[in-house]
Amino acid sequence: MAPSATNNGHRETNGHVAKRPINIAGCSGGVYDRKRAIHDMAKNEDVDVITGDWMSECNMTLRGSDKRDRLAQKKMSSGSTVVAKGYEPYFLDELDPAIPHLASRGIKIAVNAGASDVHGLALAVKELIMKHGVDLKVGVVDGDDVTDAVLDLYQKGEIPYLISHCSTYATGGYYSGFKDLEGKDTDMGYPIAAIDEKGEAIITMEKGKHGLVNTQTVASQLLYEIQGPLYYNSDVTASIEDMYLQEIGENAVHVSGVKGLPPPSTTKVGITAKGGWQAEFHFYLTGLDIAEKAAMVERQTRALMGHHIKRFSCLKFMVAGNVPSDPQSQEEATVDMRIFAQTRDPDLLSGNNFVDSDRGSFARFCIENLLQGYPGSTMAPDMRTAIGRPFFEYWVSLLPQSFVNETVHLPDGRVLDIPSPVVTREYAREQPSYETESPANLEDFGPTTRGPIGWVAMGRSGDKSSNCNLGLFVRHDDEWNWLRTIMTTKQLRSMLGKDDVGNQIDRCEFPNIRAVHFLLKDHLDRGFNSTSSFDSLGKNLCEYIRAKHVDIPNTFLERGRI
Repeated sequence: MAPSATNNGHRETNGHVAKRPINIAGCSGGVYDRKRAIHDMAKNEDVDVITGDWMSECNMTLRGSDKRDRLAQKKMSSGSTVVAKGYEPYFLDELDPAIPHLASRGIKIAVNAGASDVHGLALAVKELIMKHGVDLKVGVVDGDDVTDAVLDLYQKGEIPYLISHCSTYATGGYYSGFKDLEGKDTDMGYPIAAIDEKGEAIITMEKGKHGLVNTQTVASQLLYEIQGPLYYNSDVTASIEDMYLQEIGENAVHVSGVKGLPPPSTTKVGITAKGGWQAEFHFYLTGLDIAEKAAMVERQTRALMGHHIKRFSCLKFMVAGNVPSDPQSQEEATVDMRIFAQTRDPDLLSGNNFVDSDRGSFARFCIENLLQGYPGSTMAPDMRTAIGRPFFEYWVSLLPQSFVNETVHLPDGRVLDIPSPVVTREYAREQPSYETESPANLEDFGPTTRGPIGWVAMGRSGDKSSNCNLGLFVRHDDEWNWLRTIMTTKQLRSMLGKDDVGNQIDRCEFPNIRAVHFLLKDHLDRGFNSTSSFDSLGKNLCEYIRAKHVDIPNTFLERGRI
């Protein structure tokens, strides 16, 4: 083997200087991730860059709405670059204690906490830096608000905002195998990705923290983020169908097999608008005849509403839970009945109308039947949920990349344009969807036991606007042939039961990680901001499917249940 030497931090072998991996830490997966993350990572870990994601459909919608309101109230002009408190202030609480360590160790940080006011956040960050008396430079990238560029398309709703997520989802959060943590789950470590010049990565985590990194936790996160075998970004498209994961040590997973393709000519944008007002009322149903009691509540409530029903844009009666046979406590025998309403008429959900049901009052419609109600009629004691609150609609669409004019604002005052990609590719509107090739003969797996598929299959699900993605995977190769064979689109529809309303479902496979992935179109009733569903983020769909019973080969169960 030829001798090697270190050259400016890189490894030189046979005359070739191999660049060392860049170590990137992920310290936030949402607005309210843990406060310690940036500080502890900057102080204790060998990282080059700390990243954080503060954007979701919820707060992007709220911050976008705040900006719209200020524009409407003429508190700022459309050309202004500052919107007071249009950023995520919680980020500053996390950044503040980390600043001395970022400065002393030369660590860079890149976040999207600016929301609809990136320049306002930059000013606030500069104030914190001055308070600590250190020398750090602050830059800003803007241009993703293309409102002015598409005013002529306003009727088509082209107003963009973007969305993404990350954090401890890769280190034990939301992990189907969470029982393996054995209670070590109160302070999970944040992930670190060492990315080399070939684009491959080693995923690790903070030292000395709870949680874990293995192929299952990494696969869970990957399956949660995608909507098919192609992962589109504004600057590149990743083909992940042949992705491969390998454990190379304790809490260390090597990621390879991802292929780079040109980016699409379009980029995804979010469109937000005020949708109206919503409220909900809850009854507790106990003991026998739950279905009949729920039907009585709905029948009586609708009768009281009378002609006012047409004023609701959404009205649903839902029962959550069921009573077991021979319950051992009254709590076990009690389920929740939820009456959910949305309307564009705020008076219908107003607390002032509560005293006059003739004017139309959602709360009065729900409560007036109490004394002629089902046996044991009991309402939830908190009436505040029956008073209307605003909700927002959120849609995802596509916009030509040429409409987006991003710029970077450097600390020295220079402003540089970030050009749109020169080389792009036109992709089909729908991602590839298919059933498995050469399905296995299920009889070859031997005797079976009827039980939840989650005894042997892990997975994760989540929202992308109104769509919900679901990934299921197994731990062993022979289990993969079984999983890909039984988990057809038809099988999934059967498992969904009453929740299957016939919407489109796409299916694809990732054989190297033994996973089947489904994309359920419009499964989430318009998405987080306006959904009537309990599962507003789609994260419980996977756990519901994992609870559904199938015939499981006994040889798989002998390895132990998840």
